[in-house]
Amino acid sequence: MAHMLSLTASSVSRPTTIVRGTRICPAGLRSRGVNGQVFAPAVKHTRRTPSAQVVRASRESELQENAEGFLAHKGQQKTAYGLLTAAWAAVAIAKLFFTQQFFSYVFDITNPHVGLLGLQRLAGFSSLAPAVAAYTLAKAASGDRLDSHTYLRQNLGLAVAGTVTLFYLWKTPATVLNAGFQKLAAGLATATAVIAGAVYTQTSGFGFNLTKISKGFYSSVLALLSPDNSNAAVYSFISAALGIYSAVLLFGPHELASQWLTVGSGEVSLYLQREIGLSTFLAAVQTYCLKDAADRKRMGRSTFKNLNLGLATIAAGNASALWWAVNTAKMVDWTTQSKFRLAFLAVQVVTYAYNWIESDRDEDEQINKIESAFDNATDSLRDVAKKG
Repeated sequence: MAHMLSLTASSVSRPTTIVRGTRICPAGLRSRGVNGQVFAPAVKHTRRTPSAQVVRASRESELQENAEGFLAHKGQQKTAYGLLTAAWAAVAIAKLFFTQQFFSYVFDITNPHVGLLGLQRLAGFSSLAPAVAAYTLAKAASGDRLDSHTYLRQNLGLAVAGTVTLFYLWKTPATVLNAGFQKLAAGLATATAVIAGAVYTQTSGFGFNLTKISKGFYSSVLALLSPDNSNAAVYSFISAALGIYSAVLLFGPHELASQWLTVGSGEVSLYLQREIGLSTFLAAVQTYCLKDAADRKRMGRSTFKNLNLGLATIAAGNASALWWAVNTAKMVDWTTQSKFRLAFLAVQVVTYAYNWIESDRDEDEQINKIESAFDNATDSLRDVAKKG
């Protein structure tokens, strides 16, 4: 018995040795082979399965390395979008802060009417829409996220806006625009359409297939009618209203649009009307992206924060320009159309700003607050109707 205890103690007290890198084995528990070789029992290794995030990162890296074609690499995409952001921002700054000088250069008019300058400011705030879109796309290019539906929609919107801008530049009489500006505007519109269209083709998975694009547009229109919560419902309303308003500005008669823009007739105001219509179309696309994010409760992402902040700034600027046109410049009186437009701009500012400020809060709590406010407003309207 004593002999067995001493044997056990000696086995346990022997040093632990790593043999062949496969197993930790006390020296006394080693086995001997037929030729006296010392070895440890082999241990079966389990192969680790890489996570989905690692697989995706590896796949994206491989695609970037093997990417071919125009603007196929994310570095090129980021640079191109950065240049577009700077160009559109410069145009907006020129229209907003050097209004009269810019207007005189573009239209060769030395003493423009105050109403046309007001319309130029509206166009300046609207020019921020493509700048905001290009900025969010540049950020997405850095993170290899341009194949997401959010960025595909914005690329498609920029491609359409750039193409339609070229059409209206061609359609505008040569006597209206300065020849130098017309070339610069055509260059910027072409660059916008080409860059956005090329990246869309690279990232969509099906190229620039018009049939699939049409089906996607139809599905998006149907999705506006079925928001998942009250926050998404407000975005759906704004997106649909902006889409209709942009159609009026782009394709409607100038007389109808001038009632909403508080401007008169003429080729100059018509050209500015088309400019504002294209930017309004982009704002409708961006608001739809926010509606989709609200459906999925992802408003806290940086892309949607930037979109909310940019659109809130544009809407607030348009509201201030409208207020200036009516109250300060005394261009027109307050009409039903101008009051309705100011109310719609106020809804936009509140919606975008609220979601930007509250983006880091619990979205379920936000939705409950919005629904409560909506119910209270509805009850108040009912009370007013009953008293009336």
